[in-house]
Amino acid sequence: MLAKQLTGKHEIQVISYKKQYPGLLYPGKSDKDPSREVLALNVNAVFLIDSVNPWTWWKTGRYLRETSPDLLIAQWWVTFMAPSLAWIIRMARKLGIPVLMIVHNVLPHEEHWWDRILARLALHKVNFFIVHSPEEENRLLRLVPEAPVTVTPFPIYESLNFNDYSQKEAREFLGVPDHGPIILFFGIVRDYKGLDVLLDALAVLRDRGTKVFLIVAGEFWSDIKPYLNQIDRLKIESEIRIENRYIPNEEVALYFSAANILVAPYSAGTQSASAALGLAFGLPIILTHRIAQGLDPQCKDQVKVIPPKDPRALAEAIASMISVKGQIGKVKQTVHYDSWKALEETISNFSSK
Repeated sequence: MLAKQLTGKHEIQVISYKKQYPGLLYPGKSDKDPSREVLALNVNAVFLIDSVNPWTWWKTGRYLRETSPDLLIAQWWVTFMAPSLAWIIRMARKLGIPVLMIVHNVLPHEEHWWDRILARLALHKVNFFIVHSPEEENRLLRLVPEAPVTVTPFPIYESLNFNDYSQKEAREFLGVPDHGPIILFFGIVRDYKGLDVLLDALAVLRDRGTKVFLIVAGEFWSDIKPYLNQIDRLKIESEIRIENRYIPNEEVALYFSAANILVAPYSAGTQSASAALGLAFGLPIILTHRIAQGLDPQCKDQVKVIPPKDPRALAEAIASMISVKGQIGKVKQTVHYDSWKALEETISNFSSK
């Protein structure tokens, strides 16, 4: 999506991964995007990098030498990529190619003692950084003091909103209730994302007489059994639909069109791709402060902030949002601004130097 935004203003070449993670270490079914509509983004890429094969790192360096770009934009999201990225960044610097790193998470949400060592290995040779929240800026500066860094809001994922469904059509297609409020929890399920808190909040709402339906759409990277046991213990099976799989691009609009509210009760992390999607589809969003600080301030009217790990506060937020919005079928809003502008300008300004 970033490449698509920059195309036309700059000459862009995407270098991607032919393998991100070894099968034994990858918690999901596959690290390949199964979407048929990937090409809807209209971006060409060369697939060179294997995170555990140094030969492919050398080939990537050779490709940089042959193409001689003015700027290498790299993405940082997990310390597992540190050795490959450190080598590629070192090659780029030797070739006189400056490196701009977009940092999604300086350190993993579930940190180990070795993560700081690996992060420094990859980040200490970078020329310039972009982060999406003040908290991530502080974490980066503690790790790489005096790093040149700019904070820009996490952009909205409008590019994946390329299917138009009415709420009625989406619900019929998915086979979920055709009336009443539907809550959406979207994306890869990990413990820090607070699905257990949302399940407890669902039981609180039920006990108060507020009926809602929850869709959990995303592959479980945490053990699913504790969640199923919790659902059984709370006796809320009839109020939940679980899609334990990666949701391909062509199905994203179905889930967001069927829902009335997106909930992201994360206890860690400073941005959320599901929140970026929710904003693109005009859904009101309930999320924790850590995630809210990474969003553009212009989104504030679409967002309700709650404390983490607090089922009652989450239940109250859902109930009040339903009440304030009135007719639940007319809850959606429309985004009226270019959320990519700040990120594009920051990249372009650095490129011009």
